[in-house]
Amino acid sequence: MNLLNNHYIMIVDDEPSIVSMLEDVMVLAGYKCRGFNEPTKALAAFLAEPLLYKVVITDLTMPVMKGDAFAIAVSAANQDCMIILSTGNHYEPSIEKLQSLILLQKPYRIETLLELIQNKFQNGLLQV
Repeated sequence: MNLLNNHYIMIVDDEPSIVSMLEDVMVLAGYKCRGFNEPTKALAAFLAEPLLYKVVITDLTMPVMKGDAFAIAVSAANQDCMIILSTGNHYEPSIEKLQSLILLQKPYRIETLLELIQNKFQNGLLQV
């Protein structure tokens, strides 16, 4: 069930296959999404329309801009945006102050990702 109405999920990962797979999963789940392989382009798109996105799924380790820097910039533009930061490495959160940040350890199950998104909206923690 799409709880995002006319809002989008943004997917950011430097691995094109990850972006493509997550886009396919989100579309099959009924969500609208936009995927990016370059965090700087993703950030430019986000800043152009920060209220369009309610969820951002981003990798932690990317060239040019790390996921935690990306998350800080996203949160500064839209504090209500849910940010899912995924990593395959041990990560000590230096940005735990971000209210809507969720750290998702790789590998993760797609069902877990979808449940995180659905639960946030169903519990009223994010407004559409």
